[in-house]
Amino acid sequence: MIAVGAVLYLGARALPRIPENTVAPKTGSFWGRLLASGLPQKTDQLVSKYAGRFFRRLKIWLLRWDNYLTKRLQKMNTESTDRPRLDFEQIKEIVAESYTGPDRRQVERRRKIDRSAASG
Repeated sequence: MIAVGAVLYLGARALPRIPENTVAPKTGSFWGRLLASGLPQKTDQLVSKYAGRFFRRLKIWLLRWDNYLTKRLQKMNTESTDRPRLDFEQIKEIVAESYTGPDRRQVERRRKIDRSAASG
């Protein structure tokens, strides 16, 4: 503790001294005067007040949205157990039978052209 006291004493002695009868200049930069005024504290209080309100309302909105999504997911899960499962192999067969892809279309066009040439 004595060492800490000695360090503090030497540090205080090394600091430059300010005479007591010196008056601070009234003119300064815009930023210096702004920081010395009470405006930053007032601004901080207003921002804190409105930020607190905003974040409380945001929290409520997010909780409502979470409840809505949870209900929708529960509803989807309960509905999915009531329905029969889809047989994708059967769906593939049905789609493949009724599909007229680009190859089939070209063949049909050629047949139409051949028929019209033969009849005409």
